Amino acid sequence: MCGSRTDESLNANGYQQIKSLISFLKNYNPDSIYTSPLLRAKQSAKIISDYFNLTTNELDDLREIDFGDWESLTFNEIKSKYREEYLKWMNSPDKFTPNNGESVKELSSRLKKVMEVILSTNHNTIFLITHGGPIRATLINSLKISLSLYWNIKVPHGSVTCLEYKDSKIYLQYMGQVVL
Repeated sequence: MCGSRTDESLNANGYQQIKSLISFLKNYNPDSIYTSPLLRAKQSAKIISDYFNLTTNELDDLREIDFGDWESLTFNEIKSKYREEYLKWMNSPDKFTPNNGESVKELSSRLKKVMEVILSTNHNTIFLITHGGPIRATLINSLKISLSLYWNIKVPHGSVTCLEYKDSKIYLQYMGQVVL
């Protein structure tokens, strides 16, 4: 699991996914691009910002959730070593936090605050380059749904989710769009 303390580079597949997104994103004409400070997000943002000739704004609060003692472990390793805790986390993500990790509630609060800052810029089209956890938390906050549904939101790697902010409301246009 690549969380907020695991700073891995994009792999070859990741680079290809991001480059493929350009054809999908080119019609959006962003005013600004914000990125997580983690390397894989910054590398993704660079590919996109180079295409649009924009600089990126790095925001620490766009980083992935902190998985605590589970950082750098695969889901299978977590299931094997921490079976009971893993099941609690998957079944009740709003009530369980991995040891030394960040709760889904803390993640949600962090994302709510950073989205308020980003939306106050009054830009028309904003790209956020971030991770699955922050995307889930933003959708939960925007759609006002329960944190217990955190794992019900699937966010494929290298996908696009589009939210529209209009008249002080947020509308989900699409989510998890993958370009091949």
